[in-house]
Amino acid sequence: MEKMKSAYEIAMEKAAKIEASEEFDKKGELKPLLAKFFRDKINAEDLWQKLKDNYSSDQYKQAQIMLINSLGLRTTDEQFKKRKEGILAIEALKDEKNSSLLEQYMNNISTLINQYEQEKEKMEEQIKQRLKQNSQARMKPIQTEDGRTVMKLESGVDNETREQFNNMLAQFEERYSMKFDQYISELKRSL
Repeated sequence: MEKMKSAYEIAMEKAAKIEASEEFDKKGELKPLLAKFFRDKINAEDLWQKLKDNYSSDQYKQAQIMLINSLGLRTTDEQFKKRKEGILAIEALKDEKNSSLLEQYMNNISTLINQYEQEKEKMEEQIKQRLKQNSQARMKPIQTEDGRTVMKLESGVDNETREQFNNMLAQFEERYSMKFDQYISELKRSL
């Protein structure tokens, strides 16, 4: 009677498959192909054609992971569209296809990137306006090297205000980065 595998054993098998696909890439066969794709020397259809007969399912997954890892919050619409096409083209090569789920996750990521850009532009504009309103040039006395006291014009924006803006931007970036990382993890799990 065949023994049922534990969750640990299944996880170890998956890890071994991923390691094997990483070993494959260490030979340097996928990176040059994807580099051509990133440099627009080949399109998604060409990528599909080159991968079709020469690679295994694990290698398809590794190529998809490499494409996913190239995504970021600052990915342009054009770059995102190209990577999405590549990921979906490779998915079409697999025995077990999950294209609709991948497309759904990719659309969620695209929406998040667009929201990030729009909100970032608004926030930057608000900060500029507030800085403009709060910045009043002031004359402050300073001591020169030769001991004289002269008046110097300084910005009225204090360090506390700058620190508040920096914290606001950092929190904004962190919030979107966490959501982006969550979507990327979900996308990778669906491969």
